[in-house]
Amino acid sequence: MWFRRNTIDQKATGSPAGPLSGSDRFIVAQDGSEAKISLLSALLTFVSASFGTIASQNASAVNITGGTVTGTAVRGLSTPTLSGDAAPKSYVDGIVAAQDAMVFKGALDCSANPNYPAADRGWSYRVSVAGKIGGASGVVVEVGDLVICNADSTAAGNQAGVGSSWNVIQTNIDGAAVGPSSAVDGNLALFNGVTGKILKDGGAPGLKSKVIATTRVLTAASGNVAYTGVGFKPSAIVAVAAINTTPAFGVGFSDAALGAGGVTYYGNNHATFGAFLIEVFLTNDLGSDYQTASVASYDADGFTLAWTKNGSPTGTANLYFLCLR
Repeated sequence: MWFRRNTIDQKATGSPAGPLSGSDRFIVAQDGSEAKISLLSALLTFVSASFGTIASQNASAVNITGGTVTGTAVRGLSTPTLSGDAAPKSYVDGIVAAQDAMVFKGALDCSANPNYPAADRGWSYRVSVAGKIGGASGVVVEVGDLVICNADSTAAGNQAGVGSSWNVIQTNIDGAAVGPSSAVDGNLALFNGVTGKILKDGGAPGLKSKVIATTRVLTAASGNVAYTGVGFKPSAIVAVAAINTTPAFGVGFSDAALGAGGVTYYGNNHATFGAFLIEVFLTNDLGSDYQTASVASYDADGFTLAWTKNGSPTGTANLYFLCLR
């Protein structure tokens, strides 16, 4: 039992007044005898009895059973068995490795086309400089791509040697195009819209063609008229126009850039050539009453013509369009 002395020669009675100080002494009762010791000696005696002998008060390390305690680490720990036990680093690393957790190992400068590094499953690297990984015949990678090992104990090597043990995850997909959920084998891919990032099934390769027939009342005012029913967006048109019971007729064409040309005969050995898909004349010697049309646009299911009325033409023109793509 430990008793505090207020002074060296007085035995404590009741509750001691104030905190312990360097001049306080203790009595150690052991086998009926008493021994007076200082506060520091009492603490050292308690620590030694509880934790083993301490060789020096200023020691940089303290040996304990099975390990060593220093100012920065506890070494020599065994595998923990209870929830409150301390665990060595090797034990924690083993748990992470056993779970094949993704472990970030650093950046890869691929400008010189390096080989894959030695790695275990789950080790991952981020590409910091674009190039190839796996040597000169490796995989092209961009800044930000992830390179992940998928097999334990993978040796360093090139694409041919260890490439199957690695996955490259592309994260930089600026400008990448995506298509529909399904398509017909062998069909062409066409852009869908103007973003340059969406594709659609463009149908079977080869020439597409469609003939549509319609009419134009020549007394109609100038303006745009849309024609549909083609089934695709044409890139060229050949047109034939004629007016029943008259010698007037014309043939014209328009290319992918909307450039056009045509020739028209309107009776009495009169003919004209112009930069129009269609030029339809009323039968007269002067050729002053007529309508012309040029392609304003190619549309998803046909095209749009821009009609211009000149003079006072009458009658109805029969029109035939061979649409091509």
